[in-house]
Amino acid sequence: SVARLQRLCPWNPWKRNGDLLVGGCCRLTVITVVVVSDHAQLRTALPVIAAVDGPVYLRMSRAEVEDVHPSDKLFTLGKGNVLKAGSDLSLVCTGTIITRVLEAADQLEARGVQASVVEIHTLKPLDEELILQEASRTGAIVTCEEHNIIGGLGSAVSELVSEKHPVPVHTGLPAAESVPECIHINKQGER
Repeated sequence: SVARLQRLCPWNPWKRNGDLLVGGCCRLTVITVVVVSDHAQLRTALPVIAAVDGPVYLRMSRAEVEDVHPSDKLFTLGKGNVLKAGSDLSLVCTGTIITRVLEAADQLEARGVQASVVEIHTLKPLDEELILQEASRTGAIVTCEEHNIIGGLGSAVSELVSEKHPVPVHTGLPAAESVPECIHINKQGER
């Protein structure tokens, strides 16, 4: 069941620190962690999540967001989505920041940088195959999330690629619209 913390605890200690829940849940061994990016994805994810045998943490936003996904797109736990193909850099994102990341990829394209946009909606289990494929193909990753970078997507991606396919990874961008100004990484990982 999904409940708002404000109803469970009148002073709501997570009102400003809800981000910490994703990082904390990712560290638990028995929990599935899902971060949906839009309302269409939420509608397709809920039946899949309800069928999971075990605990699931679902992060969703009350913010008005543009639907990026078609309403009939299949949701598969543990499998990310390549929303835009590129060859110079992989922008790996999660959550409602996805529209800003797509805009940032367009800005990079205007500057001659072909950035792929990869959405990871399931942080646990992580789509290791897709992330490693992107690391191999582009040679550089920037993670973008609407979350505290400690314990979230950036940590998971950094841990994975440092162990299995080392490439430059930049985490903790202040906002996706600043991606073009922050990226100065070439294929050899020089800044």
